[in-house]
Amino acid sequence: VRAHNVALSDAAGEAAFHSNAFAPTNSLLPTAPRAGRVWGEGLVDTVAEVRVRTTTLDAFCAAAGVGAIDLLK
Repeated sequence: VRAHNVALSDAAGEAAFHSNAFAPTNSLLPTAPRAGRVWGEGLVDTVAEVRVRTTTLDAFCAAAGVGAIDLLK
């Protein structure tokens, strides 16, 4: 297992990572207006936005020499 300090996206560059009150809802995507109905009010409130480096899966695999992916989490 290897951890990499990069976010996968549809483009290489930089993006805002939305850090929410309930960590499993953190995302590069902004929180949907009605998400609190599903997750619980207050849990999906964005508490911080962090700028993160992004890359595509294809570009990451090429740079890291990954020929095939067995498991992606």
